[in-house]
Amino acid sequence: MPGGTIGSSYNQTVSATPAGTYSFTVTNGALPTGLTLNAGTGIINGTPTSAGSYNFRITATRDGCSGSRDYTVAIACATVTLT
Repeated sequence: MPGGTIGSSYNQTVSATPAGTYSFTVTNGALPTGLTLNAGTGIINGTPTSAGSYNFRITATRDGCSGSRDYTVAIACATVTLT
């Protein structure tokens, strides 16, 4: 999954196959601070507020069947410029 930067908007979508309507949840670990997962669309978005490497598992469920995948997102500090 692509990395992000503190204070910059983040938007990434997870999906599942076969095509259908799934419910997405974080089932292990945690998303970066400031990001949320939309359970109905699989969209992870928000504005990260803390740097670090975040490990989490997302599970997609449909009709009582589910699948999971582990992800890592690195959030970097914003570039500091002295003037």
